[in-house]
Amino acid sequence: MSIREEDVQTLTGLGLTERQAKVYLALLQMGPSGAETISKLSSVHRQEIYRVAARLQEMGLIETEVTSPTIFSAVSVKHALEIMINRKSKELDKIRGQTLNLIERF
Repeated sequence: MSIREEDVQTLTGLGLTERQAKVYLALLQMGPSGAETISKLSSVHRQEIYRVAARLQEMGLIETEVTSPTIFSAVSVKHALEIMINRKSKELDKIRGQTLNLIERF
């Protein structure tokens, strides 16, 4: 198994960092896994997996099972994409509002 670069680019276009995209995609492919396994497929250093996973969990894209070792699992791709698209949509709405304000001032 390998992670496709076009999938990474799609997720980065939706607001993830490259490392976040690789970790999320690795979890989608492997299912629930520990940091070492994720690291091997994603090419993200094992120590970095924990930081990336914490941010992905904050975003609602993965879940963490506190065991020894910690097990991470991805939410469904459909749900994750909805979360990311909604976030991008809110960003775009904010930019539209700022743009209208700029137009009105000039």
